[in-house]
Amino acid sequence: MECLRKFICLFVVLTLVVTMLPGIPLFASDVECEYDVCDVGYVDSAESVQQVGIVPLMSFPNRYAWVWPHDGTHSLIINPTPFVVPMPNDLPYIPPNTHITLYGLAFTPANSPMYRVHWNGHVGYVWAPHVVLSPPIPVQSVNITNAQSNDTIVVGNTRQLGVTFNPSQASWRDVTWSSSNQGVISVSPTGFIVAHSAGEAVISVRSACGNRLASVTFRAVVPVSNVSIGGRPTNDIMDVGDSVTLRANVVPGNATNTTVSWSSDDTSVATITPFGVLTARARGTSVISVRTIDGNRTASFTVTVRQPVGGISLCRNAVTLNIEGDVHESTTLVATITPLDANNVDVTWETSDSSVVSVTNDGVVRAVGPGSAQVIVRSAENPGIAAVSDVTVNMLVTDVELCRVSVRIPILGGVYGHEKISAIVSPSNASDKSLIWESSDPDVAYVDDYGNVFAVSPGWAIVRATSADGRVSSNVYVFVEG
Repeated sequence: MECLRKFICLFVVLTLVVTMLPGIPLFASDVECEYDVCDVGYVDSAESVQQVGIVPLMSFPNRYAWVWPHDGTHSLIINPTPFVVPMPNDLPYIPPNTHITLYGLAFTPANSPMYRVHWNGHVGYVWAPHVVLSPPIPVQSVNITNAQSNDTIVVGNTRQLGVTFNPSQASWRDVTWSSSNQGVISVSPTGFIVAHSAGEAVISVRSACGNRLASVTFRAVVPVSNVSIGGRPTNDIMDVGDSVTLRANVVPGNATNTTVSWSSDDTSVATITPFGVLTARARGTSVISVRTIDGNRTASFTVTVRQPVGGISLCRNAVTLNIEGDVHESTTLVATITPLDANNVDVTWETSDSSVVSVTNDGVVRAVGPGSAQVIVRSAENPGIAAVSDVTVNMLVTDVELCRVSVRIPILGGVYGHEKISAIVSPSNASDKSLIWESSDPDVAYVDDYGNVFAVSPGWAIVRATSADGRVSSNVYVFVEG
């Protein structure tokens, strides 16, 4: 360290002396450059660590000339103003046999050549005598690492890209990074990328040596984080034959890939198309699911398919009931719901005239009074679906009373007599009060349909009045005299 400090001080003194001597050139103005930016050198192993170090750029600001090849020409930077900055004490040293990259050849005021180098985070100069040139190894190709040929990155995420050289011992390793769309994906000078918005961008790296290029196409995406099912049927219940269109609510709304797939775990109950059209096929339950292609997010619900009532019928479309005294006849009607697998087979019963007939919740129909009425059965699920039975209630005759027990009809002078037999039918509100009249001996006495008895010949006969239903009758004895 002390030796180097003395050397630098001596160099400064010589520099001042040279600048004061007239006619002595301060800088080399025409130096033949034999090296390009790909040249490499290494520190001569014959030199000790103390003898080889990097002279910081600030030691000779604008007091040197260095040649930089540029398109086959030489550039020369000269500042004739003498100026020297004191040397720092903590100069970095390069170990022997260390490979370094040469950035150019510089000349001090005393025409002492120095190489401009980058080493271990420092930028400065190394005296040319301490550098042994090795053959430069040009860059043949570069490759981007930590990326695929067509890669994807999530918006908001970052990634550090790398670069490899072919050959791996290439001398010059400076590269430049670029993005075809910084608004979508930006890239830093060190290859650090940031995805800003959805879209595509080509990230490229170009070598300073050989102008070699490598590129990767990145697609910045907004991933799916969740999904839910909209448009579900009310209470998740459907009737056979019904259809609804479901929708997949993908979160976030600006997700790049909103494609989903639909499925039903029992297609005999319910089917669903790729477009979310859900159709109820048969009674039962089925789990309906949606799955996102991006992120494999899922949502599901259980749909219950009901078989609605399609029709209803009664075992008898017409019924006749009788009332005989205090005995009121009844019967039971049976309702049949179709289809047979309908979910709701409950029915309600009603009568159109409760003074004629009554009906229970079990379909028991009872005669109340004479007349006609309808018994109606309705589907509890859909009251518009109904069936009707016409009911006729008859009040039966319980008694026929003739006003006379016997009657005498004369035949006088060729005149044949006749008598009217009156009858009282009970009850008075009997449905059919008509009577059937007949004579046991029409050759003696003849009776018409209205109870008029006519003498035919002397003798006797029995005249009978019978209710229309034949259940009740009454007799009168007729004597014909002449």
